[in-house]
Amino acid sequence: MVPASVRARLGLDAQTGAILGAMFLVSLGEELWSPFLPHYLDRLGATVFVIGLWSAGKNLLEGFTFWGGGALSHRLGERGTLALVGLMPLVGYLVFLATDSVGAAIVASFLIASWESLAIPATFAVVGRNVEEGKRTAAFALQSIQKRLPRIVGPVLGGLVLSAVGVTAGVKVLLAIALGCVIVSIAVQWKFVKGAPPKAPVAMSKREVLRATSPFLRRLWWSDVLVRWCDWLTRDFLILYGIGALGATTAAWGGLVALQMSVALATYLPMAAIIDRRTKRPFVGLTFLVFALVPAAFALAQSPAGLVPAFVLFGLRELGEPARKSLITESFPEAYRARGVGLYWGSRAFAIFPAPIVGALLWQRFGPRPLLWTACAVGLAGAALFAITTRKDTSGLAPEAAAR
Repeated sequence: MVPASVRARLGLDAQTGAILGAMFLVSLGEELWSPFLPHYLDRLGATVFVIGLWSAGKNLLEGFTFWGGGALSHRLGERGTLALVGLMPLVGYLVFLATDSVGAAIVASFLIASWESLAIPATFAVVGRNVEEGKRTAAFALQSIQKRLPRIVGPVLGGLVLSAVGVTAGVKVLLAIALGCVIVSIAVQWKFVKGAPPKAPVAMSKREVLRATSPFLRRLWWSDVLVRWCDWLTRDFLILYGIGALGATTAAWGGLVALQMSVALATYLPMAAIIDRRTKRPFVGLTFLVFALVPAAFALAQSPAGLVPAFVLFGLRELGEPARKSLITESFPEAYRARGVGLYWGSRAFAIFPAPIVGALLWQRFGPRPLLWTACAVGLAGAALFAITTRKDTSGLAPEAAAR
């Protein structure tokens, strides 16, 4: 049992606890196999360009599902939305288990990945409604921990299974376990997440909701897009680079991913305690800068051992993520918070979906290291844009700091 004082400080109650439990189960199942999916597709015969198309498709789908998740939450309430969207990964795993083709694997991965983007507007609305303003960064930090804790356990176990029984057979074993996790998560959400009553449709269009966002949030969005371009130019190619170019094993790669997530988890709650009492904006800028430096660290690696500092830096890029999520959530009134969050993330996903295709073309034309340095340059541009455009903005400051 968690003491009441600790629960209060972390913004933890029955509903936020159920959200955390569901996120943990779905993420645990997914993280057993998803870090290795590009390698699995490669083994099934997919080219780098096909993997780039698949990666771009994830972002395009994410854009639609974030928008849809916001609308669903507004109409069905958080409980109904989470129960409905839980069926998507359920169907995805059944498709995945049925065949070994590249096409089926891609379709199934889309169905499974849609859970998070459909559910995020509802989960953010639960936090925004049930947790008071001064504790939201801690609540989002706790969500980040619960979501990323499986990314420590999952890749290690998944890598060991794949090394022991082979990639193709091992993925099937991991998918069956993940299917069971999804079934349990749906039951947990249905029992504990009550949610607010569904809201009547509002007259505001998507364009009007976006227009009603704060100037700070609009400036944050542009910087966020550039930084995510930096990330998605290389994200799903890193395993191909680490295993193919540097000679890392699947077990070693799983351990490196676990290292990344361990570093991230070590930062969340301490940083949340600091951020809730201070200016949030500089921590977001720091996160953007670290995002930009990650591909440079990978480019400098010359061996599997050289990937260790790259993955440590990879974990440190989460330093300001709870602050960014808190700023976004607080920027929308409760009346249309779920829709606003869905529109922010959805429009960002649409803006960045071509990045993996560009990354694949650059990889094929110039090779992996020039691609990594290009991603670094794009990320630095995003971090610089954020620093320049928000320098005199008092949005994102702690109330006492903004008043000075």
